[in-house]
Amino acid sequence: MRMTCTGFYGGVSGGPWIEDYNSTNGTGKVIGNTGGYHGGGNDANDAWVTYSPIYGKDAQDLFADAAAHRKVDDNKPPYQPSGDPWLPGAATTWQHANLMASGDFRQTGHSDMIVVWSDGEVTLYPGNGHGGYDPERQLLPKNSTWKNAKTITAGDFTGSNQFDLLVRWVDGEVTLYGDVGSKGLDWAGTQMIKPNDLWKNATQIAAGRFAASKYVTDLIVRWVDGELTLYTSVSAGTFGQEHQLKPKNDTWRNATLLTAGEFSGNQKWDLMVRWTDGELDNYVGTTTSGLGGEHRILDPNGLWKHDAAMTTGDFTGNGRTDDLVIRWSDGETTMYADTLANQLGTEHMLVAATS
Repeated sequence: MRMTCTGFYGGVSGGPWIEDYNSTNGTGKVIGNTGGYHGGGNDANDAWVTYSPIYGKDAQDLFADAAAHRKVDDNKPPYQPSGDPWLPGAATTWQHANLMASGDFRQTGHSDMIVVWSDGEVTLYPGNGHGGYDPERQLLPKNSTWKNAKTITAGDFTGSNQFDLLVRWVDGEVTLYGDVGSKGLDWAGTQMIKPNDLWKNATQIAAGRFAASKYVTDLIVRWVDGELTLYTSVSAGTFGQEHQLKPKNDTWRNATLLTAGEFSGNQKWDLMVRWTDGELDNYVGTTTSGLGGEHRILDPNGLWKHDAAMTTGDFTGNGRTDDLVIRWSDGETTMYADTLANQLGTEHMLVAATS
């Protein structure tokens, strides 16, 4: 939150921001506090602007701990002993994180993560650029509409240098929600494809930079019959140019999850695939000319059969979209930071498995 107002001088910092103030009895809801001039997060160095975080559950829990005189070590710390960042919520909660997508939704220069839950709630987890996350932001409360979202991905399709969310629905409709970080999801979006039987078969969709554009404006679609299609220069209302990477085939029917990132460090992005048998492969330098060369990351194995959701972002702030986030079937959630073309990155637990 920010306020543009003069007359804030030394001593005002820390003052409460109050919502629903009742002047009769002097009550209201404290939703933030004055950040101050140089210390308030104002990069433009503008004395008129003061910023505040939005107080949510984290602030409420901290207040409750202080009121109860609880010590910090009586509760789960924000970081594990290894220094791994936590995401809020238990593994039993994260079992219901149906869909995940990553991108720079807030124009910070690093990625955030959006989660669509099984009850239709949609949540934004702002990345802090150091491999962790700031307090969550609810984009939509639980609802019946978003229970019908079948796959999501994120890219800069509207050309605003702010990531957008693309959704394929159960009836085959495809909708683009532009500038989600600033506009939220409480609006209709742009209908890319009307409800139809063909796009009901778009099993996975992954956004990336596979063509000449410097922005993430390309989509790879894996169809139910194994066909693999690349759409380049996607924008609001159009899927751009279509390129067939693979005709329908039995092998790619077994591509269970797709994600894209800069794992090889090349200008063009790679396509990462988790197969039904747990094998994990990275296709380096996928372009309009065809699928890139296959680099084996993991042989078939039982563990990775339990990879239930997968996304890639720039969460460590190294300027590369190479941090792989996995939500496992039991709700445990893991980040593999700085993943390479043929090797998983450093493992960090975001949500611990239920003991």
